Amino acid sequence: MPHWRSPHSDLDAAPALLHEEVLGAAPEYPDHVAVVDGVTGRCITYGELVDRAHRLAGGLRAAGAQPGDVLLLIASNGPDYPVVALGALLAGLQVAPASPLLTAREVAAFASQTRPRYVVADAASLGKAIEAAAAAAAPAVFAFESLPYGEPLAPEAGDPQATALLWSSSGTTGLPKSVMQSHAARVTMLRQLAAVPLTRAGHDDVLAGIVPFAHTFGSALLQHALRAGAKVVTLPRFELEAFLRMIEEHRVTVAFAVPPLVRALARDPLVDCYDLSSLRFIMVSAAPCPAELERECEERLGCTVAQALGMTEAAPIALPSEPVCHGSAGRLAPSTEAVVVDPESGAELDANATGELWVRGPQVMRGYLANEVANLATIDADGWLHTGDLVRFDDDGNLFVVDRLKELIKVRGYHVAPAQLEAELMSHPAVADAAVVPRPDEESGELPVGYVALREPAETDEIAAWVAARVAPYKRLADVIVLDEIPRTPVGKLLRRVLVERERAGSTVPVC
Repeated sequence: MPHWRSPHSDLDAAPALLHEEVLGAAPEYPDHVAVVDGVTGRCITYGELVDRAHRLAGGLRAAGAQPGDVLLLIASNGPDYPVVALGALLAGLQVAPASPLLTAREVAAFASQTRPRYVVADAASLGKAIEAAAAAAAPAVFAFESLPYGEPLAPEAGDPQATALLWSSSGTTGLPKSVMQSHAARVTMLRQLAAVPLTRAGHDDVLAGIVPFAHTFGSALLQHALRAGAKVVTLPRFELEAFLRMIEEHRVTVAFAVPPLVRALARDPLVDCYDLSSLRFIMVSAAPCPAELERECEERLGCTVAQALGMTEAAPIALPSEPVCHGSAGRLAPSTEAVVVDPESGAELDANATGELWVRGPQVMRGYLANEVANLATIDADGWLHTGDLVRFDDDGNLFVVDRLKELIKVRGYHVAPAQLEAELMSHPAVADAAVVPRPDEESGELPVGYVALREPAETDEIAAWVAARVAPYKRLADVIVLDEIPRTPVGKLLRRVLVERERAGSTVPVC
């Protein structure tokens, strides 16, 4: 049976600390802008970033910080973000990023899991930070304007296998868990991105920092750019027109994007009002993107658009390789191996057969913080991470994501993949966004129900008929419901559980 391996050469396995890897090129470009606010123009150079991060590390130590302490960081993207993250790492702390879009209650729950000694926030999130600190009994809260700078901390030795980052899992299925990511795993990720020609960044690149740095995908872009000595342009919150203006004004060359943004770049008339000719590459992740949408975006913008696959527990898993295979997540990242397993029998499957993806590699997480039950269920004794993704490999090693294993809808014994129906809904000209979830049904067990947000008026019966003409009878939608917007996380990942709970509660009245 196939045991899939990366087509790329194995990585340099030399151990390193994350902050050393990220700042390694900084002394070469002290006057080059590292991060600039795309709205205000406020920026920080590489020389300033190194100086402030080292002084923050010294100040944290002077304030009583000890290696292994946790610092919870809640802030929007901007020039101050890497100062705090890297300064904390330099001091030997673990950084727990939290999205500023979370409610105070959600931040407090994350803090209760990670038990931070310090909480740092931008001005807009300071109130949430104070509540989170109280929930975790954290002794100190700092605003960006009052960070405890001190004498620069001299470089110290550290353990690359120690935890560097604590991520909150997305919570799209089940309750969020705190993912422990080591320095070594994160360094592996950066070396993987740099090893693949299509994803490699250079000193002259300008990267769009629009995916939240509090998410592993957005953080990957920031660290990847800084490692290369490139420039990152940020927005405090995403707005399409501001994003398009940012590309034009700063001559952005690379963007990490989620499928809703790809859809806007492919179809929104506003795009024609701006010069986006500087773009050379858009990497799509966080959710599957239809091949047709990738091609549509690529043809309109004149740049390469391709998908990657990663998850909070292991990123990246697959990266786009040339020639690009649209609709796929590319091929396995360097130093990564995988098997595809039948979910019921556990048997390894051949090419072109669909099953659960298991992966193994140096980028896999250490585990979930204080959650041994989840650890045992996710990483087996042989080190395979059971991703919960239903996938298939083609004969050339391209990886295609079919759906999440737990999200399959069972209709009279047949397995229905929501992602397929969502792609069909998205092909309708009136549909701007879509989600498909199961509705309990006494006769069939479950029936697929479509939720849509519209770009123009359309009858739900006509949308259902559109899908019915394109799928097998057992996959036809039992209902189509219009919402103002489809619930998603800050990085565009579908919050399917919100709609599943609505269906389980028996609420089937359309919300317009």
